[in-house]
Amino acid sequence: MFPSPYYSLLYNLAVISSLSNRKSSIWIQRLYEKALMEKTQNYPILTYVNRQFFICPFSHKLLFYQRLFPLYDRQLFKLCLYTHNELKRKINIIDVGANVGDTIINIGIKDAFYLCIEGDNTFSHYLQKNLKKYHYALEKCFLSDDNEEQPYQITTSKGTGHLVKSDNIVTKLITLDSLIEKKYPNLIFDLIKIDTDGFDFKVIRGAKHSLLKWHPLLFFEWDKATLVEQGEDPLSIFPLLNEIGYSRCILFDNFGNPFGKVESSDSQTLSILIDKTHGEGLPFYYDVLAISEKGLFNIDQLYSLFFEAKHAP
Repeated sequence: MFPSPYYSLLYNLAVISSLSNRKSSIWIQRLYEKALMEKTQNYPILTYVNRQFFICPFSHKLLFYQRLFPLYDRQLFKLCLYTHNELKRKINIIDVGANVGDTIINIGIKDAFYLCIEGDNTFSHYLQKNLKKYHYALEKCFLSDDNEEQPYQITTSKGTGHLVKSDNIVTKLITLDSLIEKKYPNLIFDLIKIDTDGFDFKVIRGAKHSLLKWHPLLFFEWDKATLVEQGEDPLSIFPLLNEIGYSRCILFDNFGNPFGKVESSDSQTLSILIDKTHGEGLPFYYDVLAISEKGLFNIDQLYSLFFEAKHAP
């Protein structure tokens, strides 16, 4: 995997010019969009994220989103830095749907162990290139709420991937609990981050034992469209969270802005919030930080963190 100099240059120029209306910037944007149509989406390119070089597919939208929305994929930096400083030790983080390692690079904390879970071979190959300076383990698998083979296949688009139903391909799925019990039984994890385009609730159900055992911070994507696509009721995970002690949540819009606090038992408010997505001027989805009553931090300690201007460069 050797980054293409031409497409790396074009990608980086397109990112830089994405906020400009100058004729030269518009021309660069059109050239980039045209290149995306010419089967170049998976070309490896070299760019720069959080003070380090970063390799990703030409179609990956991370830097475009962060150019437009400075807090996109950056709130976990504040959360993990606070956790690290308060605990005064190496922290352990699980990244489910680790993609090309971009979330870990945006967190940027070297004094941590990252368990990366990514089932797509292409993304996991990029991840290994990007995380050479980090202490991590990579598990190439797909997580769900049961240990069984099911008719799914991976599909990728715009630098992200997710499982879709298949008529002729069967994929082995496992639970996070079984993976931890088998390979990492002696570790205590402080944070679990989940971004699996509709499989998030299944992953959480398959991590119930781990959540009850460690009471880690839980950060997951809450997207009505992708959940419904996977046959999920978009409210179904919150009664389970409330049952196991994750009674309070902080919501962020898909741009990374803190949106508010909500009780996991408040189904009326949750229903109103999730129904007000995907419209003009509305968030596409939310990220949810669920906090255990038995965890080390409470919601009031954490909430103010996300209004601070400081974030990973």
